[in-house]
Amino acid sequence: MSVIGSAYNTSESAFPSWQCFLDGAKVGGRASFSAFQQRQTVCSAGSLSTDQPHIISVQIIGNQNQAFFLDYIRYIPAADVPLNNAVIRVGTDDSGLTYGPGWQDGSSKTTAGGVFNSEASATVAFNFTGLSFM
Repeated sequence: MSVIGSAYNTSESAFPSWQCFLDGAKVGGRASFSAFQQRQTVCSAGSLSTDQPHIISVQIIGNQNQAFFLDYIRYIPAADVPLNNAVIRVGTDDSGLTYGPGWQDGSSKTTAGGVFNSEASATVAFNFTGLSFM
């Protein structure tokens, strides 16, 4: 599994930092960005078991002048999952995504669209069957 993100800094000397967790255990990744960068791997893990659900958490540490964008998550489906009629890309409006409180439509804020949340402890859930995210 791989979490891909971008960081933006409007007026601070430092960029936001983060920690990634898979099923509560910290997984490797970058500590922070040193400049505005887009679509960078912020954390990854492999060899997920397929006999249980998994929880990915990304904890962002920053303030209102430091933005972090979770661009997308990649994963490899389990070998026994049929891919005919499979959804290959999950958009922000996919019914499989469950957004916690505070999420808003970003199309009026940016040309990139998507959704955004400026509240602490924002959550998004997505259920899938697979071996890993990439």
